[in-house]
Amino acid sequence: MKATGRWSSVLVSALALAVSVSFVTPIGAQDPSSPASLLAQRGQLAESILAAKERAMGEPFGVSIRAYLKSRMEALSLEQLAGLSQQGAGADIPLVLGSVTSDLVYTPVTPCRVFDTRVSQGGTGPILANTQRNVLVVGTVGFPAQGGFAGGCGIPVGATSAIINFVTVSPAGPGNIRAWAVASPQPPAPLAAILNYGSVAGLPAIANGVAVPLCNPAATSCTLGDLRLQADTSSTDILGDVVGYFGAAVGAAGPPGPTGATGPAGPQGMAGNLGLANQSCPAGQSISGFGPNGNLVCNGVAQFFGVQVNTPISALTGWTQCYLDTYDNAATPVATILAACGQANLLLGCRDTGSPNLTAFAHAPRADVLFDCGPQTICTKQSNGAGWYFSDSYSWGFAPGGQTVNRDSCDINNPADGGRLCWHTFAGMINGGYRCGSNLDLNNSTAFQRIIFQHN
Repeated sequence: MKATGRWSSVLVSALALAVSVSFVTPIGAQDPSSPASLLAQRGQLAESILAAKERAMGEPFGVSIRAYLKSRMEALSLEQLAGLSQQGAGADIPLVLGSVTSDLVYTPVTPCRVFDTRVSQGGTGPILANTQRNVLVVGTVGFPAQGGFAGGCGIPVGATSAIINFVTVSPAGPGNIRAWAVASPQPPAPLAAILNYGSVAGLPAIANGVAVPLCNPAATSCTLGDLRLQADTSSTDILGDVVGYFGAAVGAAGPPGPTGATGPAGPQGMAGNLGLANQSCPAGQSISGFGPNGNLVCNGVAQFFGVQVNTPISALTGWTQCYLDTYDNAATPVATILAACGQANLLLGCRDTGSPNLTAFAHAPRADVLFDCGPQTICTKQSNGAGWYFSDSYSWGFAPGGQTVNRDSCDINNPADGGRLCWHTFAGMINGGYRCGSNLDLNNSTAFQRIIFQHN
């Protein structure tokens, strides 16, 4: 076990207090880089650090504590000590001392039952003579099935040893228990036993507390349990109460490293919804009010300039829905849609299925919304702040005004742009897919809907 609590802090502070102590040049012609010389330098530095700390404390260390602290400092490299010096004389710098197999830190827990083979206590019955059984010790699940406390006993994953009080109950005859860590492949049982038992009148139970190794998840699979038990010679029930565990010491996180280089700029996002100051009513119409998101209402019809995103349908004052389907639909003639949506102005939009908000939408005069680009890759009609394209055998949609499209057959340009909409068409039919804002590849999707509104 390693020193913890006050003495760990003492070691750390002692290292930091003597950061200004110079390394002592070895006497004579000895190579300063030889192992013996380096050890001597670390030893001299450790003595100086301890003396400085004792002066600061106003009292000396005990002999055993002083020897332990010195041994720990001598295990550090000169580079590590130099690193400590950069933190300043008063730094309280934690050290990670120990491993998952040795030099461990002990943590006590309230005594807690992790397993009990007795059927009356929820177990599966005695361990038969000369057979093995795996049990859980760490974690929070699976304990009631082995007669243990529901929720576990607070032994964390990563603990590699535990102190358990083993008790054999009503053995069938003389025998002993052997215990070792579960591993894959599983090593054989150790030669030494942790508990000897026998069928003794008036003595139904025999106990022994001992530290036992547990499965180490850093080195092997622990899916079959943590601890393996073997009953030799005679069968017996056995229970185990854990009282503490061992694990590697973990220090606090070190100081943040330097800030890394700035990465390249990301793609430009789409323009936001246009503000009121840049809107106006069509020629011959006048302002009759304002919509809930600040848009104009002209002659009783909500007007929006450019592509709009994340807008409530309730803001579409004066517009009438004329078509709705999901993106997987490929069975409706485009002519049927246009017959249902025959008014002078069309609004195309899309949304999450059933949502009260449109993910993206735009509107323009009917002739512009239906500007036939055929199969051209780059083709739009600029109208009311959006670029429109249409073909009943290629694709139909819009992009933010002034931006190019890449129709293949739907617009695949700028996948992150939330202001683009594209629907596949083929042979005069609306087809599955394709795009609702930055949501692409919706060819078979029922999670998104296409929606058209109209007004004269």
